Amino acid sequence: MRFVIKHGHTTLTTIGRLTGFESHQRHCGLSGDFHSAQAAVYPYDSDSGPFSRGGDSGALIAGPEAEFTALLTSGTGITYDTPMYWPWDDAIKPQFPGAKPLLRPPPELGSSLPSA
Repeated sequence: MRFVIKHGHTTLTTIGRLTGFESHQRHCGLSGDFHSAQAAVYPYDSDSGPFSRGGDSGALIAGPEAEFTALLTSGTGITYDTPMYWPWDDAIKPQFPGAKPLLRPPPELGSSLPSA
């Protein structure tokens, strides 16, 4: 288990505990197979409230070293997210081989970003 942080539209900045477990789903249909992976994030402790609520979907979840860990997809109480390696390796990297995730704004944008 490791600590993660996110800033969502509804709950703003929260800290949670990312488990080491993942859920994999496979959907088969006429247009082909669709695979997805999700990991669970629990609240920081029993007094901190939920890690996310409705409206937080799409928030970036980062690890303690400012690494892009996952993308929040759903949940209240237990939050579910898509681990970043999954869309990055399977969808983004093949289309944009030179792309690198940017977690900090470039210096020229730093002063124009809204503060939390």
